[in-house]
Amino acid sequence: AFCFYISTNKGEIWFWVSSTGEYLVSLAFFLLGLSLIFTKRKNIFLCILIALAFTYCGGGCEAFALFFIILLLLSLLTFYIYFKTQALLKNVLTKFFVALFFVSISFIISVSAPGNKTRQIFLPDPSILFAIKFSIITCYKIFLSFISTKLPYIILFSIPWIYLGNISNPVFKNGKKIQQLIKPFFISFAILIFLLFIVLFPATYILSDEVPDRYQSIIIVMTSIFCCCWAFIIGNVFINKKSSLALIYISVSAIILLNIFTISDQFKIVSKYSCALNERISYLKKLENQGNKSTVTLEPLPSSGFLFSAEISEDTNYFGNEHFQKGLFLDFKVKVDNKINEENK
Repeated sequence: AFCFYISTNKGEIWFWVSSTGEYLVSLAFFLLGLSLIFTKRKNIFLCILIALAFTYCGGGCEAFALFFIILLLLSLLTFYIYFKTQALLKNVLTKFFVALFFVSISFIISVSAPGNKTRQIFLPDPSILFAIKFSIITCYKIFLSFISTKLPYIILFSIPWIYLGNISNPVFKNGKKIQQLIKPFFISFAILIFLLFIVLFPATYILSDEVPDRYQSIIIVMTSIFCCCWAFIIGNVFINKKSSLALIYISVSAIILLNIFTISDQFKIVSKYSCALNERISYLKKLENQGNKSTVTLEPLPSSGFLFSAEISEDTNYFGNEHFQKGLFLDFKVKVDNKINEENK
């Protein structure tokens, strides 16, 4: 729910996340691989499972794969700095290297696949300076969106993690003052921005344009994890039991009401959109049966709410129009006229 409500373009992002398995399955295999890395056992069978999990992570979704590689490297560096002399490092070191090797090899094979080279022919020549510029602009837009429109959701869905932090064992045995956590917070925030940039840069470089909204799914996951971790620390260090109980009751009640309102509101919007789309399809099939060959101009569909809209363009040659036409096996072109909608209003 946290990831869903802070998504920018819910229709596009969650259409792709739900309809193409590589997004969610890549994340699931990454979490599986991490759990295997941090188990106390260390044997050949475990290393084979880690290799299989991270092989899928590297080839399943390129956007996620780069993030996984960077996160593994940062984790390995952190473990080496803080647990250099401890048995924990020795236990996870081999498994970390196995994970890094297989996710990297799989990622390289996926990136160098013939399909990517073919796609590049139809795209502008990549530019490093352009990619850096647009990656920074996209990071700024995402940050601005979270602050201006998503902040209430971020606060609401972070509160349960404050409660979890409060009921957990103390992270810092001697306690921490707020001044001592300011520096770690800004360091972790800088790392988050750096990771966002690293994730965005390859796609911006390849496409020579801003990345599509669906590419931001991993950014949403990263931001959610960052917020949850710091909410957990705040609850663990600063919030007392009585306050955390009051917060959890208020937040859970608010989340339930939010979901009820959202489902009710979206049901009305989506029902209207669905009826209009079905009427459009029936109308076009009727024209096809009548032997129509001329271009058909349609009235725009109403809002699709959180669904990915099947709306087409005013341009008959737009790929969405062509796909819609071929999907219905029509022998004529279709387009919409937005002026019809303005006149109706």
